[in-house]
Amino acid sequence: MKGANHELLSHRRTANAQSNVRKFLDSEIAPVVDQHEKKGPLTKTEATAFINQLMPFGYFLGFLPEDCGGSNLEAKTNGILVEELGRVWASLAGRSSSPPASSGS
Repeated sequence: MKGANHELLSHRRTANAQSNVRKFLDSEIAPVVDQHEKKGPLTKTEATAFINQLMPFGYFLGFLPEDCGGSNLEAKTNGILVEELGRVWASLAGRSSSPPASSGS
């Protein structure tokens, strides 16, 4: 029974995370997507500002353990978060799920 309780709790956390991020994306990010897409690619400053807004939800480093700066998200939850962002803004989803490009060279 302990495994079933853990699975149920995990499912509830994932569903809660999805609901919270969906509300945020729909109210804060979706309204500005067209405006930014018409301008062309995001600048590094713009992309960083959006990613900083998303980090509290577990984006960018969410899969890492907390002691490494992440949110210790389960892989399933991390995938759902990226999927939700892709639903609203696919190009930003690509930036938020991968490490920043090196500025060297």
